[in-house]
Amino acid sequence: VRRTVLCRRPEARIPTTSWVLEGTASASNMPAMDSAMGPTMMPANVVQDDIVLFAVPKKGRIFEECMKLLKGAGLDAKRPDRLDVAMCKELPVKLVFLPAADIPSYVLEGNIDLGISGSDMLEETILGEGHTESAQANVKVLMKLGFGKCRLCLEAPKSLNLNRNPEGLVGKRIVTSFPHPS
Repeated sequence: VRRTVLCRRPEARIPTTSWVLEGTASASNMPAMDSAMGPTMMPANVVQDDIVLFAVPKKGRIFEECMKLLKGAGLDAKRPDRLDVAMCKELPVKLVFLPAADIPSYVLEGNIDLGISGSDMLEETILGEGHTESAQANVKVLMKLGFGKCRLCLEAPKSLNLNRNPEGLVGKRIVTSFPHPS
């Protein structure tokens, strides 16, 4: 079951006061904004390395919900056409629009400080790293956001009678889009 979660690296830069930040990811790792927009959209007195990088899905079912949530939290940003990076108007936060499936990897690798992702994608990314314990230590789920739910369905021939006997799947081949089913 998918739940949308807000996750971060434990040592990520999170504002402790309105402008004091600490962490490992660097805003210089991300593509620069259009030179005509960068300085005018950047809040005053912010050094590039003091910016929190916040990944959100660039499209899909949870994109609109994410944008409502962020705007309600004061992270209002205008996304320029055809750019996947937007600077928040009032806070030192840069929104980075990524494919939803890539967000957990970016957070795990330290290229992004915060990200909104489905819990299914986060778990799949951690399993895919091949070292579950250390991968889990690199990402902390901050909260469940309460939107983006889905369900996992199984289709099988009626002759297997899985409603009464799910053990009928033992030894059967299962086709899935998840590379690391558990």
